[in-house]
Amino acid sequence: MKLWTHAHSRKQAFTYFIKEIAFQLDRTRLSISNYFLSGKDNYLIEEKKDG
Repeated sequence: MKLWTHAHSRKQAFTYFIKEIAFQLDRTRLSISNYFLSGKDNYLIEEKKDG
């Protein structure tokens, strides 16, 4: 989704570029937090099995 390559002006291109970076960072942050959450859940389940 490279919107900034189709922008008409430099300012618009910059705005699209920032939005693209923000979108990618947000998606990365979500996947990282999901990874840690699922890891914690698995850990808790393992603990319950032992007890």
